[in-house]
Amino acid sequence: MELTSYKYLWETNEYFLEKMSEGYLIINKKSNDALLIEDDDLYDKIVKKMIKAKFDIID
Repeated sequence: MELTSYKYLWETNEYFLEKMSEGYLIINKKSNDALLIEDDDLYDKIVKKMIKAKFDIID
């Protein structure tokens, strides 16, 4: 999938990042479900976009 398919992750306030030892989990605020992205390059780009947009990061 393309990065633009995931723009809702950094354009809405429905998700947050949870810091883990190996990176971050992308978690839905309402359902508390984690979003699994198997493409490592795509995952890195999404997390960078979310950090740049100043999304909440939970340690």
